[in-house]
Amino acid sequence: RREATRLESLVRLALEDAGFQVRELGLRFYPDRYEFAAFFVNDPADPRDDVWQPIDGQNVLAGRELPPGFRFELDIEGRAVALERSAEQVARRYEPQLFILSSGDISDAFTVRIREEASGAAWQLDVAVDGTTGVEREEH
Repeated sequence: RREATRLESLVRLALEDAGFQVRELGLRFYPDRYEFAAFFVNDPADPRDDVWQPIDGQNVLAGRELPPGFRFELDIEGRAVALERSAEQVARRYEPQLFILSSGDISDAFTVRIREEASGAAWQLDVAVDGTTGVEREEH
């Protein structure tokens, strides 16, 4: 539950940050971690050199790992995402799975579950395109 509510707080913070700083942010999940990214326009005349850069260092939106024994499950617009393939996709071209827009919206509604591998119990975070969120225990 703590990890789900932390993620909920960080998503809300990212929505505020994107709006206040008028910049686009992204969110990418892996089986055992997640990271926020910022979009950088290097040369306004050449969109080919625009790049997504993961936020790292001491920033509150820096990537985080789940404690051992937990894993993420992600559904975007009701479709399951194969998180194991995320590393392969990133090796080809880094791009977030979800976009946090400067308008205060998110590109797609999503549900992320944090599942304890031993018991199968999970807490889930639901995020709507307008940025509203809710955390609840998954019902079997």
